[in-house]
Amino acid sequence: MKEEAHNNIITSSSSTNDINFWDNIDLNNNTIKLNCGRYKCLFRDKMNENIGYLIFSNHHTVGIQFQTEAETSYQVAEYMKSNFDIKHLYINKPIQVKMISLPNSYNQTLKGRRWHNKSKKKNKNIPMYYANQYAIVQKIQIAKDPWIIISLPEGYRKLKYFYREKVSIRRSTFTNTLREDTIAAIEALHHIPLLSNDYQIILDGNGNLYQFDIDRVFLGGIYKSHHHFNSTFTKNYDQCMKMLREIMTWSSSSHHHGRSDGNTSTYTFQREKYKSGKEILSQLNENASSLSSCQASEVVGNMSGRIEDTKKTTKTALLMMEDLVDMILPNDPQHEIDNNCSRLPI
Repeated sequence: MKEEAHNNIITSSSSTNDINFWDNIDLNNNTIKLNCGRYKCLFRDKMNENIGYLIFSNHHTVGIQFQTEAETSYQVAEYMKSNFDIKHLYINKPIQVKMISLPNSYNQTLKGRRWHNKSKKKNKNIPMYYANQYAIVQKIQIAKDPWIIISLPEGYRKLKYFYREKVSIRRSTFTNTLREDTIAAIEALHHIPLLSNDYQIILDGNGNLYQFDIDRVFLGGIYKSHHHFNSTFTKNYDQCMKMLREIMTWSSSSHHHGRSDGNTSTYTFQREKYKSGKEILSQLNENASSLSSCQASEVVGNMSGRIEDTKKTTKTALLMMEDLVDMILPNDPQHEIDNNCSRLPI
């Protein structure tokens, strides 16, 4: 498959063999429930139960929805993997596939979308997919049972229940792996604060933590100005960091580890190393007059999936997105300081 570099964000060409793709998708198994979020659904591979495909909605008739978000999110995942030893479920770069007419049981409508028809009445029947139009597809690994989703506000409690009822491997092996993965998750959250938006990680029976739905850093409804981004972000970030600290402390406690492991030390959380949500926003304000690359501004400006019109997105959120894009972009002499764009005032 031919790949093109566009603004240093790797994109897949639309020359995908669509017929071969749909031959691999299980569309006839009535025992498999189609799992859908607000803007994408998980389809299963026909031959491999460990493989799935997240297909983003293509409800717009112009352009390809969620292309920039999906491609950039894949780069965020790979950046976290390389820099923080984060585990994620993405298998390869997202591709474009032409949608087909789906069986009735697979026809979905957009959830929670504030669309209106010409009479200005809310339209609740906007299809998730339109046939013969391209959609973005992200191939992923399916987490193996047992697993749970760790999220706010009950993540820490769910962990302890999962540990008691579902973990069958040696307990010290589970907690050792969980401890290391939680430390990595804390580092990732510290460097990419927008992960706190709708924070979710998967925990499996071996203690592995997997980041998923990473596109949430670009797709949150929180980014609309009327959702009071600053206060909501601060609350979410601080609660996420608190939950991860609790998990890390619990998994590091010496009573979880057998003597034969030779590992009974407790990891000490360096509180002074990590900023609070309020401190992160304060630092952003201090640096608001600095420059961000034109490339980062263009990438964020092209995100027309869920945030739609970036002019309506709170400027603080846009600056944080631009900072993230700048951080993950490959080093390129063309995007040094002489090619920077002025910041929008907060």
